[in-house]
Amino acid sequence: MLKKRQLNVQEQNAIAEHNLLSIAKYWREHPLPQALISCGIERGVLWSKAIVLELDIDYPGMPSLFGRILSDTDRVIEFELEQIIPMKKYFLLSNGQTLQVI
Repeated sequence: MLKKRQLNVQEQNAIAEHNLLSIAKYWREHPLPQALISCGIERGVLWSKAIVLELDIDYPGMPSLFGRILSDTDRVIEFELEQIIPMKKYFLLSNGQTLQVI
């Protein structure tokens, strides 16, 4: 059985850079969750100058939003939020039915 070759430092750096750029691109194209924005504003986070270091959404066994922010005042803020999203409709794609959620 052949052993898989380990990546050299340049290859590891290229993969890390690609992953970071992909995540940054996603969050440039999609807004931050409103619960996170509201909570940050309540705590004095200036979003135009803050950097989201880590943001995980709906990871099994964890709160619905958690991660770390570097604030405009150079504070690292760790957060765990339960996000409650009102749902008007739920679509079952397998059979095309629409259920109303109250």
